[in-house]
Amino acid sequence: MTNNLITIPPRESKAVIISKNQKIKIINTHGTQVVDTWCFNHNDVSEFMSMEHNRAVTSSIFPKEGEYLYTNKRKPILHIMADTSPGRHDTLIAACDTYRYQMLGCDGYHENCTDNLFNSLDKFYLKWKEDNLVIEKWFELMSILNVEGQGLNFINDLLLHEAFEYKNPNKIRSVLGTFQRENVLLFHANNSLVISLLVLNVFQFLFQQ
Repeated sequence: MTNNLITIPPRESKAVIISKNQKIKIINTHGTQVVDTWCFNHNDVSEFMSMEHNRAVTSSIFPKEGEYLYTNKRKPILHIMADTSPGRHDTLIAACDTYRYQMLGCDGYHENCTDNLFNSLDKFYLKWKEDNLVIEKWFELMSILNVEGQGLNFINDLLLHEAFEYKNPNKIRSVLGTFQRENVLLFHANNSLVISLLVLNVFQFLFQQ
């Protein structure tokens, strides 16, 4: 295993692939900066680290050294091998977003952890866009997300993405298959819109033949 140092500037984010049994160390250089962390199962991106499920499994709101962090399928995904932080880790407060900064009286746009997640995924695509297997996983991950204020437009944008191909069954499965199977909230939000979207894209596929 290689030792790669990745520096994350303030108010920014990074997305990386981590192999099983690989160790990662998060260093908070200034000591007062919040480091929001997401983790997805590379083999099944519908499985992800979930603080709600973690609290239920461990019966604690404060993760400690030696414990595991659990997914929405109640399986361990990360192991806390060491912890030199002087404080406790929060598992209750939602990731900050643009609405929180509006409530705090911030004028104009302010970088936030929620948007940073999507920004890091965009950068991840640019880095791996030549690798079809990785991009298929990227499409799966994007298809399970619910983007505030975009609804089905976000899924439609994926179908219009430069890397999406109607003639590639793996990419159809990555987007439409994952969307209807895993994104239950959005899929059932408005059935008529979903059906219209799927029919429209099927016709688009047929006319491309």
